[in-house]
Amino acid sequence: MNRKMIVSVVVLFALLAVLFTGDTGKAVKSAGKSNPVASTGPVQDGTETLDDSLAAVARQIPGFGGMFFDQDGTLQVYMLGQKGPADAGLMTLLDNVITREVGRGERLSGKGIEILEGQYDFLDLHRWQQQMSPVVLALPEVVFTDINEKTNRLEIGITNSPGMAEAVEKSLSELGVPREAALITEAKPVETELRNVRRPLRGGLQINFGNFLCTLGFVAVRQGITGYVTNSHCTNTQGGVESTVYHQPSASGTANRIAQEIADPTYFTGGSCPAGRQCRFSDTSFARVPHPSGPAVTTALGSIARPAVNSFTWNGVDTFTITAEAAPVVGQAVTKVGRTTGRTTGTIQQTCANFNVSGSTITQLCQSRASYTSAGGDSGSPVFRITALPNVTLVGIHWGSGGVFSPITGIQMAGELGAVNTCAGGGC
Repeated sequence: MNRKMIVSVVVLFALLAVLFTGDTGKAVKSAGKSNPVASTGPVQDGTETLDDSLAAVARQIPGFGGMFFDQDGTLQVYMLGQKGPADAGLMTLLDNVITREVGRGERLSGKGIEILEGQYDFLDLHRWQQQMSPVVLALPEVVFTDINEKTNRLEIGITNSPGMAEAVEKSLSELGVPREAALITEAKPVETELRNVRRPLRGGLQINFGNFLCTLGFVAVRQGITGYVTNSHCTNTQGGVESTVYHQPSASGTANRIAQEIADPTYFTGGSCPAGRQCRFSDTSFARVPHPSGPAVTTALGSIARPAVNSFTWNGVDTFTITAEAAPVVGQAVTKVGRTTGRTTGTIQQTCANFNVSGSTITQLCQSRASYTSAGGDSGSPVFRITALPNVTLVGIHWGSGGVFSPITGIQMAGELGAVNTCAGGGC
């Protein structure tokens, strides 16, 4: 029996198990959890990264190698031993499991699923990523590590410094990671990025702290307190609370004082964090509104300023409305709104990649990258998918050059900001 036939038989039995289980969702998810894959860091309270969710799919569907959206919005799924049209049973199983594990109930395959022939099971890629990431990111001039969903491979981004590729290859060999399973590509270092008074406060507006400018990410309610989320590096000290004072759009005595930082987790070391570095799963902080010694300030929960595409000029009226939150998936179209470059668009290029921050000892774990344009001062910009104007699904918060952002799933982790309510009307 060849490999394709074996995979088909296993998938058939998996589908039958789903069909003949009384509580379908719970039964399959429980089976998927029986052989847990170690997380890439101190994830608590059962919170999962996107890679963990894809690994859960792979545990339930043998041969699953990852997925991404193509330009037409069709979900492309890698399967070992499969190429071209697949039987209806496999397509149904993929649709159901991906909806549950990745979409969290949202059906992602609205334009259909196509099967691509894969070479690597996602569980193997996930395991190798966990093995290599702490070691490889500890090397100088390494920019990121990732599971590249579009290529069914690992990817390591490095600068063009002499000898870097060889050093990475040596590490892969020592770790037992197959060289052919990893792409080593040239990448630019990721650097962190730092106009009218606007009330109520909403996502995309300029904020000021000290001598720096950033962008207000999104208004949120955290532990019953109203405020907003922006970057951790948009505070006086990245990581740890020192009560940073914010103004909008800029300082003018106390007249424009709007908020005070109250949550900014410290960065951790050890474990999956590379040697000599400090790590987190999101570049985020939370500030309460209003500032205790400032004027009254109004906020608009779930609202983001909506300028024209490729413009930062806003009429003060048109807005986006956050109605849902979701993890980003490679190939999806996303938008960001920031105080410098305004509203720009692109597609998700990477998810759950680990990035070293240029000029620092910080490593941001399980981050995403998109092809939208950004510049200094756009740090903190909300990143979202437009569903049906004006409604959008929030996917994260921008922090780095080259369109790097922290996914909402990482922001919501225990150990990061935890549960924050971001939707209009408190609906998510």
